[in-house]
Amino acid sequence: MKAETLSEQLFLLAMNKRGGINGSQFHAQLALVMAGLLDLQEAGMIVLDERSVRLKKGELSGRFIFLQPLLDVLKGISKPTLKKVADVYCGTFTDKELKKYLQGIRKEMQQKGLLNVTKENSYLGEKSVYTANDTEVQLILKNLELNLEKAIFDEKGIHLWILLEQGKLLNKYYPKDKIKSFHKRWDQCQNQSLLKGFGVMKKEIEGMFWTLMIAASI
Repeated sequence: MKAETLSEQLFLLAMNKRGGINGSQFHAQLALVMAGLLDLQEAGMIVLDERSVRLKKGELSGRFIFLQPLLDVLKGISKPTLKKVADVYCGTFTDKELKKYLQGIRKEMQQKGLLNVTKENSYLGEKSVYTANDTEVQLILKNLELNLEKAIFDEKGIHLWILLEQGKLLNKYYPKDKIKSFHKRWDQCQNQSLLKGFGVMKKEIEGMFWTLMIAASI
């Protein structure tokens, strides 16, 4: 089975050995929240703009069901906005909701066989160590490179590229010269009429991401 959704793909690329995201990786945490919001929009559960989150009627099903904790948080917010979402996930001294959200993704990845779990002894006792399925990780990265090098763009690929960039995760997988070539290729591709819509999409997602960033920093 494959990592079908944006949040699943980004989680596999961002997670640490504890199956979560390091507290110091603030940008990566927000990128995962943004990925979940984009997935909920794809599922037809919400509508996003640069500031607001509008809920739609219906129930989660199929490949999006593991995002229920995120949807429940949105339903519990009066007139949800991106700022309020940031307050819940990154604006408190506890990371209760963030952990719940990441645990839901991690459980889905385990059920699909895309996470390997081993036990390791430490001075605090036995602990679980999580590693992403390398074949799946390489497939995600290969598809991302094909998107950028051959201009075979799809919406999810663009979303993933933007969130890896905004989440400061690109240098985990690519050297600086490769990232620079990606940026150059992206700039060249935006001049093509068929890809102008993706340029607009990139700006919109970056705008939403930075709304989350600013809100979480206040």
